Amino acid sequence: MPIFSKELQFQYAASFVTVFLGANDAIMDGPDKVAHVPLEDYRVNLQKILHIIRPLLAPHGKILLSTPPCIIDSERHGDRTNLATGKYARACVELGETENVHVLDLHVLQLDISR
Repeated sequence: MPIFSKELQFQYAASFVTVFLGANDAIMDGPDKVAHVPLEDYRVNLQKILHIIRPLLAPHGKILLSTPPCIIDSERHGDRTNLATGKYARACVELGETENVHVLDLHVLQLDISR
């Protein structure tokens, strides 16, 4: 988080910030599994990011959290599953509710579209 904090030292206040994390964090196996972040670490990191961003917002600035998108299991090679990714999406939605931040639930929206 120190690098992230340093990168966000703007000369201006942000009026809108989108935070879209979790798609790679939910990787379970395969060559990219080094990108995996345990669910609780994901939740804690996302909360830390919100707490870093909030003081940098303009007076009426807003944050939008975006959940990771759904996974079509039949098109993956076992590295990710929709079930696992859904847990990250739910954690994002729950954090948005707790922190009073708007959430775009791409996971649910894409599932609804695919049905």
